[in-house]
Amino acid sequence: MNKKAIISFVSGFLNSYTLVFFSKNKLFGFILLLVSFFDIYTGITGIISVMITNALLLGLNLKKISSGLYGFNALLVGLGMGIAIQPSVAFYIILIFITLATLLLTLASEGVIGKYALPYLSIPFLISIWVAIIAT
Repeated sequence: MNKKAIISFVSGFLNSYTLVFFSKNKLFGFILLLVSFFDIYTGITGIISVMITNALLLGLNLKKISSGLYGFNALLVGLGMGIAIQPSVAFYIILIFITLATLLLTLASEGVIGKYALPYLSIPFLISIWVAIIAT
């Protein structure tokens, strides 16, 4: 990986946390990251979800990755599942697949809804978390 991709990955990681509050402040993102660890499993699932999403996107638009537009839906799904479901091996397998589904829904929403300049922000999160909770 080159230096630009690593900077985009770290920036996208923190911006995924800040976009939940419509901010771009990296310090605020770090504080939110720490706060998510008040419940250790919630913090871990949030980190796993964002890392999976951002790692898979290193071949796509670095500007959107570094802005956190792709990672924040996965973060919300990870945090929601970390709060709602008891952790186990099966839980983490489901988390990986729901995170991937959230990523695909985010990309599809961006393509379909985004071409009309409409916001697609939380639609992938809502669909994914509903499917995850119903399935579990």
